[in-house]
Amino acid sequence: MRFVTFPLIMLLAISLAFAAPRSQQTSSQASKQIVSSEPSVADVARALQEQRAKENLKDVPLYTNDNLPKGTAGVGLIGSSNSSASATENEKAGSARAEQDLAYLRYKLNQAQQQLQMHQREVAVLEQQLSQSSMQYYPNPNDTLFQEYSRRNINKLTDALHQKQQQVADDQKEVADLQDQIQRTQVSLGSAIGTSGTSESAIPPGVKPGTKAYWQARLDAARQQLASAQEAEKLAEEELKLLNLQQLRTLDPNQRTVLAARINAKQAEVQAAKQAVEKAQQDLDRLEKEFKAKGSSAEGNP
Repeated sequence: MRFVTFPLIMLLAISLAFAAPRSQQTSSQASKQIVSSEPSVADVARALQEQRAKENLKDVPLYTNDNLPKGTAGVGLIGSSNSSASATENEKAGSARAEQDLAYLRYKLNQAQQQLQMHQREVAVLEQQLSQSSMQYYPNPNDTLFQEYSRRNINKLTDALHQKQQQVADDQKEVADLQDQIQRTQVSLGSAIGTSGTSESAIPPGVKPGTKAYWQARLDAARQQLASAQEAEKLAEEELKLLNLQQLRTLDPNQRTVLAARINAKQAEVQAAKQAVEKAQQDLDRLEKEFKAKGSSAEGNP
């Protein structure tokens, strides 16, 4: 019994020893078959190339920096530098236009303020003239030799005073409107306003130098300056007449001394006003000559 069992055990061990290498060899061959069954990268590339050759790819669009859509509807990455440059140029142009608007508004405001002050002084002169005419008017016809003013003159002064008072009201409204426009423009533009926006310009925004509108604006400004100087001269002369008349009627020595000083100052003002008229006329003449020499090529005549 012992001898029969031992040979069987030996036989079983030998069979197991031969079976293990064979199983390892079988599994190795199976793994090689699995690896060999997967396509390589080169095979995949060749297959894709053959597939694309069969398809019609001629109509596929090709995008470059030249034909890539730009703007808000485009991709925006490749053309971002051009968009930024365009935005910067637009910002500069908007800032320059804002400065022109403000310069022109300030010019109009300055003109309106000067006109308001002039009309207020004229109202004061008319009030004094009307007061003096009322004191010197005598209803009795026998006293005609003593009166400097008639009822017709009084009515004329009264109408002139009412018209001048209406001009003052219109001037005040214009000044207020211009100040409001300047304030709203400054608030809306904010930091886009440059330092040059504090200047004044008689040229309306958008008007190009050398054009008909450009010369028209310059000539209109020069003519307006001359008219204002002439009005100031006439006003100063009327104020001087009132001071002289007031001094003649004053008996108080101290008051006469005060009036004498005011008369001297007003005489100097009249002289300065005359010089301002001469200068304004010279400026207008020089500008007209400049227009004939340089601006004659502009379309139309101002």
